[in-house]
Amino acid sequence: MPTLPTLITLHRAEFPGDRYATVMVLIENAAGAPPHTHPGLEMTYILDGEFTLSVDGRADQSLKPGDWFEVPAGVTHSVHCDKPGRALAHFVVEKDKPMVTWL
Repeated sequence: MPTLPTLITLHRAEFPGDRYATVMVLIENAAGAPPHTHPGLEMTYILDGEFTLSVDGRADQSLKPGDWFEVPAGVTHSVHCDKPGRALAHFVVEKDKPMVTWL
């Protein structure tokens, strides 16, 4: 498996009830991210670098600082770094499942 991005959890908040949590993560991509899924919605804002996002069922998307994207729960996606950088991600996930499942 290629080098995985560094994921630094900045904040986690549990929803009322016992099913979901919101998680804010700083993503540092040294070499992109191979195909993976999340157990909830991902919303990501690009801070630094240049990326190509591949999401099943969509055309590839070029991303630069100031761009953002969303990926629905369970949808396979990957990231290629044209110029390594960082992103700020916010997830709304099922809290008892792993944050990332690498495929």
